[in-house]
Amino acid sequence: MRYLFTLLALLAIIQTEVYAQDPQFTQFYAAPIYLNPAYTGANGNIRAAMNYRNQWPGSEAQSVTYLASYDQHFSFLRSSFGLLAKKDEQYNGIGNTFSSTEVALSYAYKIEASETFSIQPAIQAGYVIRDIDFNSFIFGDQITNNGFTANPTAEQFPEEQIGYVDVSTGFLVFSDRMWFGVAVHHINEPEQSWLGGLDKLPMKTTAHFGFVIPTKRTRRRQPDLEDGTIIPVIQYKTQGRSDQLSLGVYGNFDPIVAGFWYRGLPVKRFDNTVSNNDALAVLFGLYIKQMTVAYSYDFTVSELAPITNGAHEISLTFDFKPKDDRKQPRRGYSGKRRRAPSPWKRIY
Repeated sequence: MRYLFTLLALLAIIQTEVYAQDPQFTQFYAAPIYLNPAYTGANGNIRAAMNYRNQWPGSEAQSVTYLASYDQHFSFLRSSFGLLAKKDEQYNGIGNTFSSTEVALSYAYKIEASETFSIQPAIQAGYVIRDIDFNSFIFGDQITNNGFTANPTAEQFPEEQIGYVDVSTGFLVFSDRMWFGVAVHHINEPEQSWLGGLDKLPMKTTAHFGFVIPTKRTRRRQPDLEDGTIIPVIQYKTQGRSDQLSLGVYGNFDPIVAGFWYRGLPVKRFDNTVSNNDALAVLFGLYIKQMTVAYSYDFTVSELAPITNGAHEISLTFDFKPKDDRKQPRRGYSGKRRRAPSPWKRIY
């Protein structure tokens, strides 16, 4: 009965996740080009980021996601290039049931729209491989009145691995103190079924916004150096039947960064029964020169709270100035070094 309950619980989770296919990060600005391809090179530097998320470690429907990315801006080309690699694993208490591996390239072009704002459109294309372990499931011919038989099933399975091309796009509008972006992932809605049926990955649309509130300047020798910043942020995303709102705030006080979020959409209910509340999250991090490290924890506030044990997340980001900083931009380019504000930095 334990295995039967595990299978039923897994199926319930899968049914829920069908409406929100993509793994998510609480520290979404620590995974910038995963959030929006238009963040490729938007900081004007060379950036490398690594992310780890362990979701619902207290349940048998655990999900673990690994992400690594690299992006760089080339001012003399007005362009930026990025590389992203992601591994997502889902468990059912018996083994690693589902996994997906993705490698994607992104390109962004910077437009100085005015003396105040820059616009950066981008495109991203990648290839995804999905794996399934059919041996981690329990089928009807393996269950009798006495319980699980442990005998192999007579079911016939298709290939355990499929692959598809995935295309996404986005844009970012930013000044020195604010930003607004929209990303549309899976614009080609790729087929992701192992059975060859109609199981298209629905498009995901994400809108995000934030602005920087500087604190009092008190340093006489460095009057332009801010003592700290408060950065409210908002993100809304929708995919299939699922949509979600994240409201949060970052506080930066050298060398400490802290954050707090609410994630959910309480005005909406799933099938008019289940309240759309997900989690409260807290973050603590340190940045030292070119490196930022942060840890966050999600406190589940939905009906699943008693069995999930929340979610743990760790991010590590490196940020370096490129060598081409000293090169002259092409003719007709203003040469501005405006960078998109980051919740991780109080000095821009």
